[in-house]
Amino acid sequence: DISIGVRREVGQLSFGDVLARVFLDSGNQNDGNNELVPEQSWNYDLEITKTLGAWGSTTFTIEHRQIEDYIDVIPLAGGGEARGNIDSAKRTDFSWNTTLKFDPLGIPGAQVDLEFEKRKTSVRDPLDGTIRPFSRLRKNRYRAEFRHDIPRTDFAYGLNVSHSKNNPYFRLSEVGVENEGPTFADLFIEHKDVLGLTVTATAGNLLGGDGLFERTVYDGSRDVDPILFVENRVGRIGPIFRFSVSGNF
Repeated sequence: DISIGVRREVGQLSFGDVLARVFLDSGNQNDGNNELVPEQSWNYDLEITKTLGAWGSTTFTIEHRQIEDYIDVIPLAGGGEARGNIDSAKRTDFSWNTTLKFDPLGIPGAQVDLEFEKRKTSVRDPLDGTIRPFSRLRKNRYRAEFRHDIPRTDFAYGLNVSHSKNNPYFRLSEVGVENEGPTFADLFIEHKDVLGLTVTATAGNLLGGDGLFERTVYDGSRDVDPILFVENRVGRIGPIFRFSVSGNF
């Protein structure tokens, strides 16, 4: 199955975009900007789905966006910085999702779900004029989940592993990047009929993913002034245990 789409999209502003904000944890602030306008874009989509018979199915998707009035933090003429508009930008998302069933291998009820996402972005930096990626946007994500619903029982178990990374962010006097993980792994066991409810116990972050943050702060404008300091920070997340009950009463 192949589908193609063309859409015109107009974004929406939030109060956080228009109003001034102070970030006490990093010593930054955004000034207000009452001239901010929503982003608009032409979106071009291609989706290809192929059934694999008893083995499952696979889907490949490309989404390309030609953006006008892209919103990011920009320097102001009188000094300072605020959420503002950049004339144009481009974004292309590639994704591939596949479900593989193990029934043909003689393991009924077992399957693996695979997800791959990659984003290619470009915008002209309003400070130094170079082409750079979108601030803070996730640039890639990979995920694999194995699940086995044991035949003739109400039990299921599984494992999922995911990995993702974000683009750096760019401000007037600062460049940094923030990620979590970047790799996480969870193990779960599930009972689908406890008094008519589904009960799931999950042990998460088995690979010891952490919160990672680093930034370079300049003594003024990052395009002409020297580096003032570099900060690297690791925040321990530790193991995560979840217990959930779901269903209809």
